[in-house]
Amino acid sequence: MAKDLRSFFKEVGLDLIEIDKEIDPVSELAEISSKVEGPILYKNATIAEADGFKTGWIAFRLGIVGFIVPYMFAYSPTMLLIGEWWHVVITVITGAIGVICLAAAMQGYLVQTLRWYERVLAIAAAVFLIVPKVSFAVPGLAVLAVLIMMQINRKRGQKGGLERLL
Repeated sequence: MAKDLRSFFKEVGLDLIEIDKEIDPVSELAEISSKVEGPILYKNATIAEADGFKTGWIAFRLGIVGFIVPYMFAYSPTMLLIGEWWHVVITVITGAIGVICLAAAMQGYLVQTLRWYERVLAIAAAVFLIVPKVSFAVPGLAVLAVLIMMQINRKRGQKGGLERLL
């Protein structure tokens, strides 16, 4: 996996020092999905007397954010603080919020436990916010604002517009 990422980052034009900073943490995540290391999850699940499928699914949910982040750096040099300062600030902030949305969707919790349609909204917000373009950030922040308002209203015991329909 590290060899593939290194060649990918070189094609995109990233500096070798930056490549090594990104490959080391990602290679640790290879234990979740690689053909060689992936079965280790199932062996460990057997030792722990746990369900192998559930263990693999939990590993996926925990690791997906770690797999996405290096590609954010590769597709947007502004994530490496290269470019105009205002564009760097917007890209880094929206990228961080997008990663938080993705983690919330995968774990099923933001302000409180997410329902299935709230998870869909969180994934949509994450996709919009992770894309390093300002034109995608606005709809992503709007979706996130709706999701947070739904969560807060439900926590207070109020039903919002979408929740009334479902």
